[in-house]
Amino acid sequence: SEDYTPIVSGNDNRLAHTAEHAFIGSLQKLLGQTLKVRKVEHKGSGYNTAFILIPKLDLDTVIKAEAEVNSLIAKGRRVTARIFSSLEEAKHEIPELRANEERITAAAPSEVKVVEIENHDVAACAMEHASNLQECDFFLVTRLSKNGSEYEVNFVVGRQAKDTAVALSSKLLRVCHELRANINTVENTAQKLRSENEINMRKLKALSREKLSSIQPIRSGSITLLKGIFENLSDDQIQEFAGEIIINPSTIVLLANIS
Repeated sequence: SEDYTPIVSGNDNRLAHTAEHAFIGSLQKLLGQTLKVRKVEHKGSGYNTAFILIPKLDLDTVIKAEAEVNSLIAKGRRVTARIFSSLEEAKHEIPELRANEERITAAAPSEVKVVEIENHDVAACAMEHASNLQECDFFLVTRLSKNGSEYEVNFVVGRQAKDTAVALSSKLLRVCHELRANINTVENTAQKLRSENEINMRKLKALSREKLSSIQPIRSGSITLLKGIFENLSDDQIQEFAGEIIINPSTIVLLANIS
């Protein structure tokens, strides 16, 4: 049912199609609602993106769904396909069917293929799929982002997923080294550093505003000049200060900020 945008042809997308179905099925169970996937893109590099129409989707839920998909892969859940003469017939027999009804109606297909992952997910989809989740080998989400009214979930499958997992692990170890943290504490360390940075930025902005407000204007006839040379002030505050002052067309602001 999803509006697939295959950039690679043939069976290269077969495993990604199957893993995406398993992932959406896991998300639905965790969220307790039926999800609508607007489209799925498969790129030549092996990276894939699912575009999900949902008001809110958090990273913790995505991670839990990712873990369940890999558990289902390890269990070797069967994937089967059935053909129905219409979407109405398919929905009548399978009330929990997941389908992009607008796309199916617009395409007016002579028959509807329903793909079922054993005891997990049932969706109408015309694409090719694996016959068992074990063929997917490994599933890895690489990015979660929001664009307007939908979320974009990037993912990889199989060997590409394993190679990506090794690369991400290497990056994490380097981050731990730079932050002088270990795997168990790196998240708390990063959160602490972010909090400290936000506090310091607020202090810097307040100090910058105080320094800028202390500038004594120089008047010459109808022209007023404000000038100053500073070190390590907030660029944002300098720009904001200058913007407020030069509303007056007879005022010139000349500031230098050395960092």
